[in-house]
Amino acid sequence: MDLNEFHADLKNTVNARAAVDNDYTSMAFMAEVSERFAEAGEVENFTVLQFEGSGQRNRKLSVNAFDLDDADGSVSLGVLLYSTSDSIDVVSATDAKKRLAALENFLAEAVSGQFTNGREESSAAYQLAEDLHRRGRAVARYRLYLITNGRLSDR
Repeated sequence: MDLNEFHADLKNTVNARAAVDNDYTSMAFMAEVSERFAEAGEVENFTVLQFEGSGQRNRKLSVNAFDLDDADGSVSLGVLLYSTSDSIDVVSATDAKKRLAALENFLAEAVSGQFTNGREESSAAYQLAEDLHRRGRAVARYRLYLITNGRLSDR
């Protein structure tokens, strides 16, 4: 199976999942990839959520998945860069860095406790930020993932 066939197959799987779950295709993609990460042993169980917003000094914040692994003290966070295109989009290094920076900003504000100021306490992002703040320096390692259905530019 070549890359284009894999992309088409994944797109069909995601579209079917979105229809069955009555969800957005981007969140169905995130759920599908999360399961594949778990099957591959990369994470124990990615929990999917959707948060896009701004933080201190209007910095962009974003998070789309997390796994808090108590066994090894690690935290895995994922951010999504999704395209609805039928072809494989090219992701520029600049776009990839922006999305990862938004995830890093979320992590920094969550750990410092700044994220929760003025936010809705019942939101999944708020609860995640609270967990990250409580764990603080006890976290052995952070793993940050850029999850996309595109391919990185050669430049």
